[in-house]
Amino acid sequence: MHDSTRSEMGTLRTVALVRGAIHTLELRRGAAIVAVEGELLIRYRNAALASLGQLAPEQTLHLHEGEQYVAHERNGYAVSAAQTPGARFLLQEPPKPARAAWITLKRRLSRALAWLRARPQQSDTA
Repeated sequence: MHDSTRSEMGTLRTVALVRGAIHTLELRRGAAIVAVEGELLIRYRNAALASLGQLAPEQTLHLHEGEQYVAHERNGYAVSAAQTPGARFLLQEPPKPARAAWITLKRRLSRALAWLRARPQQSDTA
């Protein structure tokens, strides 16, 4: 069965918001927020100014229906509906880097090999 929440380019997730609700999330670099329905208000602080804490200026971005925002760095974001009826957005996580996929494969193969070595030997002479 096809899973519409997953794609080869990363994980897809749809979030619906009513006016006044704030959805907070942390995005990795390359993740995208796509306004599917309504207008979104995205607020975040520049990660380069993290040492300033709450003194860092808050950046505000308006996304209209059909527009997309791609995160340039790992950061915390607050997404809310900018209009009365609410909004819906699609969150697409970036794909894992190829190096991470190779590291995962290496770990799994190492575990499988260790398991095979730990198994008691069976004799073929019966």
